[in-house]
Amino acid sequence: GTVVSKNKGAGFLKDTEAMDRFFDETFNWLENKNSEGHNLSISVKTRIGMYEPDEFENILEVYNKYPISQLIVHPRTREQLYKGTPNMEAFKYALENSKNPVCYNGDINTVENYHRIIEKINDDSEMKIGSIMIGRGLIGNPNLVNEIKGGKKLTKKMLEAYHDRLYNDFEKIMKADKHLLFKMKEMWTY
Repeated sequence: GTVVSKNKGAGFLKDTEAMDRFFDETFNWLENKNSEGHNLSISVKTRIGMYEPDEFENILEVYNKYPISQLIVHPRTREQLYKGTPNMEAFKYALENSKNPVCYNGDINTVENYHRIIEKINDDSEMKIGSIMIGRGLIGNPNLVNEIKGGKKLTKKMLEAYHDRLYNDFEKIMKADKHLLFKMKEMWTY
């Protein structure tokens, strides 16, 4: 079964009491490790609910009980997956009510989307966003961060070189052609 079907990962979103127990145990372990001289921290990537955005208020209450180094919010429900538009109201709620630093994640796959999302968050909220996380956007454009910083766009030649290196590196660690093709097919869809 999947992580969610085992009530782990996003599966915790439908049972905040279980999530609270998990975090209590995890952060107690972390405190013990850090008292032994380690310097560990825990970040959390979350969605705003399992089924409905209004679940997020209770979920955030649990997160606020713990010293999370970075709360990474993808403002969609688990059920939405990557469909529809991100719920910016829920993200703003996180910015304004989280006791932990908040990071935005979701739909940053072009330079234009990056600027649109950052402007929307910063214009509509008293608080300014501190960080963003880019996921699938980097698969579609491995040069996206460079372009956001004002660098040159990815050329066809650069993309071909990236593709060939990725293919060759995967080929070294994947023994069967079938596995290699499945891995590359994931990349080709973007």
